[in-house]
Amino acid sequence: MSLSRLPKKLIGLDISSHALTAVEWLVKKDQLVLVNASKVELELGVVEDDIIINNPEAFKAALKQLIENGKNGPLKTKEVVIAIPEEKTFSHRITLKPEQKEDEEWIKKEAADFIPIELNQAIIDYYPIAGNDPKPVETALEFIAAQDGLVAAVIQGSTRLG
Repeated sequence: MSLSRLPKKLIGLDISSHALTAVEWLVKKDQLVLVNASKVELELGVVEDDIIINNPEAFKAALKQLIENGKNGPLKTKEVVIAIPEEKTFSHRITLKPEQKEDEEWIKKEAADFIPIELNQAIIDYYPIAGNDPKPVETALEFIAAQDGLVAAVIQGSTRLG
């Protein structure tokens, strides 16, 4: 997978019901280099179901502590990627002919067979999985989906935090 679309530095943030975890990465060519990490335990009830922020003030305080107390000093990167809990996403590998890999409608139709929600209620993404054959007969795609309302809630919750 090409990392060229990513910023030069980024933070991966994992939110669970019991802790916030962050890793700060430096993107070098097609490699991620870990430069810092931090973890902060959350008070009971601050986050529910690993994603819903019930107490924004306590969450902000924990987030500030997370940023200030990295293993190698404060986390400095402004670009953040927030993880969606795995149990709230759907992933599947599909196989297609090379000429079909640009046909987004065909890919969505194939994916509809394994996603238990309507496609118009989902945020979807997919990426090719590289093989060793320079002229493959088939191409594999990893397809990932999450419910649109869940993704919107994560974005809205994190945007409110500044």
